Formats: sequence, structure tokens, C-alpha cells
Amino acid sequence: MIKSCRDKIKTIGSHLFGLLVLTVSPQIYAANVPCTTEFGSGVLEDQTVNASLTPSSLVYTGPANKSGSAGASYYASTYQYCNGGGGVSRDPYRLWATSDSAIQFTANGRVILPDAPGFVLSIGVASSLRSGGSIEYLTSNSRKSLKQMAASGSGSQYDGYIWPYILLESSGIPIKSGTYTIPKTLLMKIEVRSPSDTAGNGADVNYINVYLNTFTITATTATCTVKNQTLTVPFPASNTNAINNTSIGSSIFTKPFSIQLNCPTSGGPDVYTTFTDNNNPGNTSDTLSLDPSSSAKGLAVQLKYKGSPIKFGPDTSMPGNTNQFLLQKSASGLVSYDFDAALIKTGAVTPGDYKATATYTMSYQ
Repeated sequence: MIKSCRDKIKTIGSHLFGLLVLTVSPQIYAANVPCTTEFGSGVLEDQTVNASLTPSSLVYTGPANKSGSAGASYYASTYQYCNGGGGVSRDPYRLWATSDSAIQFTANGRVILPDAPGFVLSIGVASSLRSGGSIEYLTSNSRKSLKQMAASGSGSQYDGYIWPYILLESSGIPIKSGTYTIPKTLLMKIEVRSPSDTAGNGADVNYINVYLNTFTITATTATCTVKNQTLTVPFPASNTNAINNTSIGSSIFTKPFSIQLNCPTSGGPDVYTTFTDNNNPGNTSDTLSLDPSSSAKGLAVQLKYKGSPIKFGPDTSMPGNTNQFLLQKSASGLVSYDFDAALIKTGAVTPGDYKATATYTMSYQ
């Protein structure tokens, strides 16, 4: 008997494990904003505005601490439009604007120009259907919702005008004589969005990038030079008993002193000054505190100009500084201003040494 046998072949298979992961991208791909005319549908277009200030370069001659318009600006329309007619209403686009993240702002919302100290920019946007509307200013790096364009009736062209606005200003920080070049700078991005995009985050958006073209400032400023940078006003020795017999607030001694300036022989600036309490810069009263090293008590110093006590203020030359006051209009040549320093009683007097220190800051406006 032949016994048949069958070989059993065992096959071990390899198993492949695969995993397909699908994720939803958060990226929103922008499309152009649609617009409609009687001739059909269209879309708006992105734009770039290269803004040149007028005049094309500035020659500045004036006081070093001027504040306000410097005499150069840009205010011209760009537009997003749909041509049409036959009574088709204009699209009331929604507008947003953001200043470029690279620029910095002053505390009062002006664009700082690092290449031109003493000068700043005001920037903003106006919008309308035919002519410039009210300007909405950008005063920080935050994105800002602007006014929605108003819907309007028929006409031969249905267009929305957008007016970037740029104004060169003097900041009040001292301007030094010299030539300054402001490089081409991206100032802001304006978003044009569909009328229904109330939140400003829809996929349909057009951008208008606004650049300031290169601009040159040549400055010749009128300033004066202080002849006496440091002044010492000595008071004589006094008898404590005699002082204690006087009333609080009364002057014990008064000593005159003068500040002299060399100013331009013609076309000189208006000269203002602020006195600051060196030991207490926040002091805005008319009483100068004694230095901490003073051992005497019950005394203070009062400064006077033309017989009136001077109130103290912050140490800055900015126009309009707290307790800043005018010394002279259009100062020219060598000028001198006379003051008085008075030692006054503020309470029970303790004998000892005393000293008070003030600084003065000139502002040429």
C-alpha cells in the first residue's frame, strides 16, 4: 500500500498597518470682493499707493521747539469701483485699516520718524463716493474699523473713493539743524470688504497698501545758547530766633540772579522756560524744597520773575509744558532775564545748613 501524504505548508503573512490623518487647514484663502453693475458682475482689485508728500522736499526754517503742521501733506484718492449705469446702487463697502507693525506711535498718536527727530506723521483714512469725507486717524498699531461707505443711487460710475491722509508735523521735541531723509515706509494696510462682512473676517477682501515715498527735510532752526549753565545764589547767615519771630510764608532774604542767552541777531525764537524742583520733579507748587542733605528745618526757597512766584513743572522743553512761561518774543542778540530767589519760612525753624536746587529748561518756539 502506498500511503500518500500531503505536505502542509504554513504561510506566515506580513501585516501592514497604515494610518491616514486628515486635518482641516485653518487658512482662509482670500478672494476679491465682488461688485455688481447692470452689465454683469465683477471684482475689485488690490492696490498699492505710493504717497509723495507735497512739497516733494521740505526746507524748514524756524524755532527748534515748534509744534504743529510742518507744511507737507498727502491727501489724494484711490478708488475701488464698478462701472455701470441704469440706476444700479453703489456697493456700501466696509473698510478696516491697520498701521504697519514696524512703525511706532507717540503718546498722542503720531507716527515716530526715527530718521528725522522732532518730526512726526499723522495718518488716517477718509472715504466717500465722490469727494473726501471726514478723516479717521490711526493712532496705534491696532486694527481699526472705519465707517461703512453709504449706499447711493444711480450715476454713470459707481465707485467708492478712499483717501489716505498723511500730514508731516513738528512734535515739539527739539529740531536740530541738518538734512534728514525719511526712507520709503509702509504706513498702513486698508481692507475693503463686502457690505455683509460686519465682523471684518470674511474671505472676500481687497487690500490697499499705503507707502510714504522717500522724503527729505532740510532744517535750519533758531535757538539760543545759555551763557551761564550753572548759577549759585548764596544766602547770608541768619539768626534762628529772629526768623521764628516772623510769620509763616514771609520772606527772610531775597537775592537777585540773572540768566543770559546768546540768540540769533535776527529772526530769533520766542523764548519760554520751565523751572523744575531737582529734589521733587513732580512738584508743581511755587515752593522749592530743600535738598535732603540740609540740616535746617522750617525753610524753603521761592523763585520769582517780575515779582511773582514761579510755579515748578516737569523738566522738558515741549511746548505747553506745565507751568512753562514766556520770557520774550523774538529774542535776538545777547539777552538777560532777571529773577529773585527768596528764603521763606514754612514752619518752626531748626538751625543748620540748607541748600535747594532747581533746574531750568529753555524752549525755543
